[in-house]
Amino acid sequence: MNNSDLEILIKFIDQYPLKTKKFLDYEDLKLLRQLKKEKVHLTEKGLEQMKKIKEGMNFGRRTELII
Repeated sequence: MNNSDLEILIKFIDQYPLKTKKFLDYEDLKLLRQLKKEKVHLTEKGLEQMKKIKEGMNFGRRTELII
């Protein structure tokens, strides 16, 4: 998926929000995208931060964190 496809998808989901726990993964995806735009991944600390976010997505998410 290229950046323009991702932009279209994000605009669509922002307009029609997910009503499942996948919404949290979507929010993480947007956060990772923003961090990458800010070039956070170019530092060791930033890369570790992004890896931690990614590890928590999908089946890595702890269910008690879901509100």
